[in-house]
Amino acid sequence: MVTETRMGWLEIQEVRQRLVAAFKDLRKQNIVARCNFEDCQSCAGALLADMIEARPKAIGYVFWHHQGEAHLQNGDGMRLYFGGRGDDDAQTTLVGNLVVNALRDHNVPVSWDYSPTTSIAVGQDS
Repeated sequence: MVTETRMGWLEIQEVRQRLVAAFKDLRKQNIVARCNFEDCQSCAGALLADMIEARPKAIGYVFWHHQGEAHLQNGDGMRLYFGGRGDDDAQTTLVGNLVVNALRDHNVPVSWDYSPTTSIAVGQDS
């Protein structure tokens, strides 16, 4: 579970660098991964659906948006949104698991309930 303690400036920058590194690794696994992408979840989700369709090898996507970036920079942590190709819950859960594993590989504090309909919390101690 994510705590309510705010992170300090240095910790924020370290978490962000680790997130970016994890996203680079996710791209190698055919996941479209975008950092600080678009203004909100709806806008980003619509664009990413088109990006997935244009990339036949892509198995899914993950992103955070500008609002999430603002929360992170305030030391509050943020949410990552993800999905699989199509409306398949099993595919979406697979993408979520790959995201969580990549985050943990990069020592990013992460919390997720393994539901395909729940976003992933990052940036604070879990």
